[in-house]
Amino acid sequence: KAETEGLLFRLDPIRVATWLAARGHLPAAPTDPYEARLAIVRSCEIPRAGEDPALATPGADLLRLIHSLSHRIIRKISAFAGIERDALSEYLVPLHLGFVVFAASRGDFVLGGLQALFENDLDKALREVVHGEPRCALDPGCTRNGSACAVCLHVGEPSCRYYNQFLSRTTLFGPGGYLTT
Repeated sequence: KAETEGLLFRLDPIRVATWLAARGHLPAAPTDPYEARLAIVRSCEIPRAGEDPALATPGADLLRLIHSLSHRIIRKISAFAGIERDALSEYLVPLHLGFVVFAASRGDFVLGGLQALFENDLDKALREVVHGEPRCALDPGCTRNGSACAVCLHVGEPSCRYYNQFLSRTTLFGPGGYLTT
């Protein structure tokens, strides 16, 4: 048990259901948030850490979305908050369409960094997450090999419970990507 600070991110259930429906995982996208959540929970079984990251199931796609967004946010907010990337960790809650980015006690961390970011620059950091450069410096090689590498989406292994698997920039920015629709 440890005390730390963190930021909770939750995605809109209607938008996620629409994205899953466009990928063929739901027959239709509900327009009610409650019904959208139910449809997502009923159709998705989240893979466990260590399972095949190439799975094309609704749960794997949902995990890929949540996990990729979490890593992109960790990479962007660490720069805005002046915190080492490895000093941040994630806690994924894919069936609740969310994740928590928190300060890990093992890092070189100044207490209050995430709070200062929240109070002063969160809007700029989130704008960079959505509208910042979507390509990787190692493209086209990175894109051909899964769209996730140490340059664009990976974080330090102790910060990631999924061992940097179930990640893809294409899920966020590719054709039909969550941040491009």
